[in-house]
Amino acid sequence: MALRSPEGVEGHARAPLAETQRVCEGMSLTLVETARLRGGPAPVRMSRFELAPGARSPLDVHEEREMWMLAQGHGALSYRGQPPFPVRAGDVVAFETGSSHTLTNTGSEPLVVFSIWWDDPA
Repeated sequence: MALRSPEGVEGHARAPLAETQRVCEGMSLTLVETARLRGGPAPVRMSRFELAPGARSPLDVHEEREMWMLAQGHGALSYRGQPPFPVRAGDVVAFETGSSHTLTNTGSEPLVVFSIWWDDPA
């Protein structure tokens, strides 16, 4: 599925999208350029990523807080070294600062996830 950033409707800003990147085998990522919003940068960063069937995201650990909303498919989420647990479209998961996480697509269709992250003020 190709993402596009349509022209803004009068009075509404549309966030520009960066070029989709291949992160690893079976994973693509598109960043929302929240720093380039009309009216100033947003206090969060956002992306959309997709995992092909059987693909796994790289292990991720960072200082920002993060939330994912799964939009399509299902998979297994590993969090803080615990055994993976099932996740599916409609689920929202949150990651605390410094928490390791990785996602595997266990389904037969692409797993689509929207991610938002922000600096932890603590």
